[in-house]
Amino acid sequence: MTRAHTQAAMKRYSPVYHTGDRMHCDGCGSTHWHIGRCSAECAQCGNAMPLADIAAQPVRPIFHVRSSKTAGRA
Repeated sequence: MTRAHTQAAMKRYSPVYHTGDRMHCDGCGSTHWHIGRCSAECAQCGNAMPLADIAAQPVRPIFHVRSSKTAGRA
């Protein structure tokens, strides 16, 4: 690989936490994690990454606004 290919690949690199796998922290190399609803945080250095299961799902809105006093005003 050329240097340009390596740099392009690193721009697209986004680590995710895979539940059930032994994951090493990119920051400190630790394998101890605090697992939340949407992300996992390293217990040693605090580095956080999204959960793979959550990151693979499409983004959905939490609520819909059906009517608003300010809707349609310029």
